[in-house]
Amino acid sequence: MGPQVFSVLVAWIQQQQLETIIAIGILPIIKAFAIADGSALDYIDIDALARAIPKNSDVIERLFEELACLAHVAKPALPAMEPAPALLDSYAIPLFFTRYIRTFLAPVYFQRGEAIEQATGHPFVRQWSHAADSMLAFTGIQLDANQNQYYGRNEHDAFLLGMSTKISELYRSAFLRVLQEYHRAGRIDTDSYLDYAYATLPIDLSKWKILPDRTPTWWPKLSQPSVAIEGKAALTTVSFARSIVDLTKDIDGRAIVAAEGAIEPANGWSDDPMHSFTLIGFGYRVVGKDMPTAKDVADYLSYQPGIVVIPSETDRPFHFLEDKEHHRPAREDVVQIGDLVIYPIVAREKHLCIDLWQIFRGYNRPFNLNYPLLWESPCLIDRNSWRIADEKGECLASYSDWLEGMKERYLRDVPLPHGQFLMLSRQYVDEILERDGLRLGYVLKTAYRSQKYSYSGVDKYEEVQLINVGSIMVSTLLHQ
Repeated sequence: MGPQVFSVLVAWIQQQQLETIIAIGILPIIKAFAIADGSALDYIDIDALARAIPKNSDVIERLFEELACLAHVAKPALPAMEPAPALLDSYAIPLFFTRYIRTFLAPVYFQRGEAIEQATGHPFVRQWSHAADSMLAFTGIQLDANQNQYYGRNEHDAFLLGMSTKISELYRSAFLRVLQEYHRAGRIDTDSYLDYAYATLPIDLSKWKILPDRTPTWWPKLSQPSVAIEGKAALTTVSFARSIVDLTKDIDGRAIVAAEGAIEPANGWSDDPMHSFTLIGFGYRVVGKDMPTAKDVADYLSYQPGIVVIPSETDRPFHFLEDKEHHRPAREDVVQIGDLVIYPIVAREKHLCIDLWQIFRGYNRPFNLNYPLLWESPCLIDRNSWRIADEKGECLASYSDWLEGMKERYLRDVPLPHGQFLMLSRQYVDEILERDGLRLGYVLKTAYRSQKYSYSGVDKYEEVQLINVGSIMVSTLLHQ
């Protein structure tokens, strides 16, 4: 970005009438500070940018706080937030909104709108639709169902990833404006309001700094399938050139404590993946003979425990990795299932943004260390990973993800060519286990998929295993 580009961007922002588009316009300026020396950006005038802001929201306010910090200047004043128009008793939701709101926006927006309506007893969805209709008049946006048909079409079509049109941003900004109005009126609490408002930003800024890598050489890969036996399902011929279980072995003095993603096809990534897996390590102690099934353990560890941020407590809501002081555990540290006492090592993150710009990173929730582990240590961001180091600079934990390109469309219910993994130094893992007298076990959930015809649905089977848990390996095959 240079002075001319900045001037053009400011002029473009000044012409916008939707809060979410204005926020998107600010993001390239923040990105410039992330990749360039601040002294080379002296031409960026934060006050001039503030004077160009025609509409405001709490998301824009937080982005300006970020800009002011990066530019080492005081945050300028911004215009007052636009109120939502008063809802007329005679207003009825148009058919276009009813038909297409769940496809022009992620369905979670409508789900949250309904939840607010049920909790408050006020017609949030109707007011949201009314606000969008009122905003159409001054934006010049035309409601065009063809955009939606291109996106959704029918249940057997491949689906379009990460779509956002002008209509999408109109509905998103209207949602945000009504949300602000409900918060002003005291109908929803501050944390719920900020949680829903911050979700309208399409990317977490700290995750934006990390580029996805390519597939590691040790990532699980299928072998060429054997000759199918007549009458048998296609998945019975699945075999591995590189086994998932091999991930439980050390790699260069490091232990993988969590890995997840698509399994590489036998012919490489020129073929779309069909199968995927989740492998999660945990410390454990057996206190009796009542051992849980692999499914019982997987049901807990697949997405729990979690790490969250309380929106009202943080001043950096879009910097999950760099905001560790405000992380909070969503569940207890230790859980007992039957006579198996589990000490989680891995947790799932829940940052506040919806990953529209890096939708592959939102396909599965990212891994992180469980809350009590290394939480006093800062998170260091590198080109393709984040890491935590000890006082000597030795890496104790690191996280990476990989991506093998993206297509515009994918079949429903199949994995994207993406994966993630969390590694700890073997010495640190041993310290964790020895401290509490634990052993290291894993739960492995492998999802196999097949599709009989191009127009038919995808059949999915899950195999769940416990690995290195006592002297047993429990396996359950489930048809979904």
